[in-house]
Amino acid sequence: KEAREEKASYWMNAVAQYPTEPDVLYNASVASPNMGDKKAALGYLQKALHIDPLFVKANELREEIVRN
Repeated sequence: KEAREEKASYWMNAVAQYPTEPDVLYNASVASPNMGDKKAALGYLQKALHIDPLFVKANELREEIVRN
């Protein structure tokens, strides 16, 4: 559990430093569901897709989270 919290914390800090980088937003979204926060994950994915609408991995993950 501690490692997951550290990973999530790392990506939250990265988002604070690079809020317009789609890859950073995507990785933060991946860390969020691991912490049980699907709403935050969707928010990061929406931001990533707003910046890069053709970001396939972000779109696929968004669809997967919405389905579950």
